[in-house]
Amino acid sequence: MDFFNYIKEFFSIAAQNNYDLGVVYEQTPQGFYSVLFVLFVLVLIVFYIVRRNFKINNAVKLSNTIVNEKSFEDFDKNLQQLINELPKRGEKLATSINENKELILSQELDLIKNFDISKKIECYLSISDKFKKLDSDSKKYNISELNSFFSEKSETLLNENLFNEIKTFIKNTSFDTNDTIHLKNILKYSNNSSSKSEILDLIKNELSKLSLAFNVEFNKLIKEISKDDSKEIYQYLEKKVTEMFEDENSVISAKVLNFFILNDEKQKVFTYISNLKNSIHLQQLYFELFGKDEDIDLDLAFVANDTKIDEDYKNYLDNKFTFNWSDLKLVKHILEAPRVLETIGHIHYRNVLERIENLETKKDNNKAISQALEIARRAEFIANEAKQIANKSK
Repeated sequence: MDFFNYIKEFFSIAAQNNYDLGVVYEQTPQGFYSVLFVLFVLVLIVFYIVRRNFKINNAVKLSNTIVNEKSFEDFDKNLQQLINELPKRGEKLATSINENKELILSQELDLIKNFDISKKIECYLSISDKFKKLDSDSKKYNISELNSFFSEKSETLLNENLFNEIKTFIKNTSFDTNDTIHLKNILKYSNNSSSKSEILDLIKNELSKLSLAFNVEFNKLIKEISKDDSKEIYQYLEKKVTEMFEDENSVISAKVLNFFILNDEKQKVFTYISNLKNSIHLQQLYFELFGKDEDIDLDLAFVANDTKIDEDYKNYLDNKFTFNWSDLKLVKHILEAPRVLETIGHIHYRNVLERIENLETKKDNNKAISQALEIARRAEFIANEAKQIANKSK
C-alpha cells in the first residue's frame, strides 16, 4: 500500500471509530504515522513561512529605520545587514530599499561630513563597495531604478563626492607635519583611483605655492613622503629641492639649512653655501651660521665662496691653526679646503706646511725611538730568559 492509501485508510478508520486515535493506531499504525508525518511537514512549512515573513518584515523595517541612525558605525553595520538580507528576502525588501535609497545616501553622507579626510576616504570607499554589492544583488528583482541608482552612485561617490572632499582639503591645508598622515592617505587612494592625475595635479599646484626655502614644517612633511606613497609626488618634490639648492641665487633660510644639516644632508648645504652668488643673503647666512657649528666643513663652505662679503675668514683660520696644532688631521683638512690658500696667503700657508712637516718628522722620530726602545726591552727580556736557562742547566 502506498503513502496516500495509508492516509486514506487512516481517515476511513478514524471516521468509523469516532476519531479514537488509540483504536486507529491499533488498526493502521502505518496510516497513523503517515498522517503524523504530513502534519509535521505542514508545521515545518508554516514555521518556515512565518519565520521568513518575520525576517522579511524585520529587513523592511531596517530599511525604513536605518536613516535614523546617529553614528556612521551603526549605520554602516545596518547597511551591511541589508546587503546580507537582500538576496534572501525577495522583492518586498528590494522595493523598500528602492523607496528609501535617497534617504540612505543623504543620511550616510551627513554622518561623515565632519570626519577628517583620512576617515572620509575610508568611509567613501566602504560606501562605494556596499553600493556596488546592492547593485549586483538587486539585479534579479528587475527594478531598474534601484539598479541604476546604486550602480551610478558607487562611482560618483568616489569620482565626484570624495574628489571634491580631497580638493577642499588640499586647497585649505597648510601642508605641515600634522597633515602628513592625511596626505599619505590621499596619495595611497589616488594610486588606485580613476581620478589619479587630477588629484596629483591638485597637490602639485598647491605645493608649488609653498616656500621650500623658508618653511621648515613643509620640509619635514616632504621628508615623510616616499616612493611607496606616490612615485610622481616623490620625484616632483625631490626635483624642487634639488633645483632650490642648485640655484646659485636662491635664498634659503638658515633654519631650513639647519634642518637639512640635521637630517644628514650636509653636503647639499655645504655645496649651496660655497656656490651662492647672492652677496646679501650670503652675508646674512655668515652672521647666522659661520663659526656657530662644530662641523668645520660648514665654515669651510663659506671660505670656499669667492662672493665678496664683510667677513673675517683669515682670523678664523689663524685661530683654528693656533689652537689645533696637535691635530694634524684637522690642520691638513683645513689646508686642503678650497680658497684657504688665497685666504691666509702664501707665506702663512707655507709656514703652516713647514710646521706640519716638522710635527710629522717629530712624530716619526718619536715613533722610531719608541720602536727602538721596545726592541731593546724585548732583547733584554730574551737575554734574561737565556741567562736563567743557562744557570738552571749547570
